[in-house]
Amino acid sequence: TIVFVTHDQAEALTLGEKIVVLDPGVIQQIGAPSEIYHRPANVMVARFVGSPQMNFFEGQLDAAGAIFHVGGLDLNLTDRMKGALAQFSGRPLTIGVRPEDFTPADAEKGWLGGEIELIEDLGSDRFLHVKCGDIDLVARAGREGHFRAGERIGLDVEIEHMHFFHDGKRLELARNG
Repeated sequence: TIVFVTHDQAEALTLGEKIVVLDPGVIQQIGAPSEIYHRPANVMVARFVGSPQMNFFEGQLDAAGAIFHVGGLDLNLTDRMKGALAQFSGRPLTIGVRPEDFTPADAEKGWLGGEIELIEDLGSDRFLHVKCGDIDLVARAGREGHFRAGERIGLDVEIEHMHFFHDGKRLELARNG
């Protein structure tokens, strides 16, 4: 058994069989690299693990638990959650989406839409920096797409790739999808 301490998350995910994520000396999550990445226990872990980091939408649900109000946007969760969030109506909620989990779509057909502000072309990857209302987010785009700064774009995400947090802690919800 070897205990290896590092602040380099890529190194930890690559070398570790079991990872302990600490934040000022307090254990936030213990698990396999895949579990830490795909099912972060809280917002701190979700924000720390992944590069570029997870996108966060911090807002509030309407009274029916169907529309999420965030940064000048009204995001419809009805078809994705079928009332699973009703218990959080009127309360603060955070939704997290990793850049690679967004799928570019037509500007009018995506779950949310925005304007491409910057295209970060890294050769094997391209990251679109998109302004959606008052929210700045990053989405990974495939090599085959043609994108331009200033262009309007839609972004979709599958429900299984959305992370829900309340009071900073992960919510386990019944999902449709």
